[in-house]
Amino acid sequence: MSDKTRTLYPLTSSQREIWFDQMLHADIPLYNIGGYVQIPGPINPELFEQAVNLLVRKHDALRTVLQEERDEDGVPLQAFPDELRVMVPVHDFSAADSPHEAAMSWMQERFEQPFTLTGQPLFRYDLIRLADDQWYWLLQYHHLCIDGWGVALVNRSLAEIYTALANEDVPEPDSPSYISFIENDRRYIDCP
Repeated sequence: MSDKTRTLYPLTSSQREIWFDQMLHADIPLYNIGGYVQIPGPINPELFEQAVNLLVRKHDALRTVLQEERDEDGVPLQAFPDELRVMVPVHDFSAADSPHEAAMSWMQERFEQPFTLTGQPLFRYDLIRLADDQWYWLLQYHHLCIDGWGVALVNRSLAEIYTALANEDVPEPDSPSYISFIENDRRYIDCP
């Protein structure tokens, strides 16, 4: 993770509530959100990973990393590294007796793994191969970095980026900044 300019930001009011509740249930994946997307047809895993890295560059909320530094209440601060390289592992279940059941079992176990909350990204992606023309994309986020609406937006954005790359087009790089939301939230909290 490259961190050229490490500006620290407080958690938003909603992030603080989630963080406090997660601390009460530290080893429970209470705030893991996401699911899996069926991808019919062949997929190029290298191109998919390239699309994911462009997605992360585009959406700063995906670069949310909680820091060891704390605010006056003992709540961690967050940073948004300029660059965050993401690996998308491929898990091949095509040789299993029942690829779908084997993949579903593995994905359930994976989804139940809690996130390490500091020093690492708050999301993880996996590609699951059932056959040459049948894939799943497992997407997991901690609710500290995204909500359900954001997941839908990110899914659509990734599909657009992957399609653009597959068609040898240049994907749209701009997206609204989460940092603006943090600054607005802080102004609201600080107003008399």
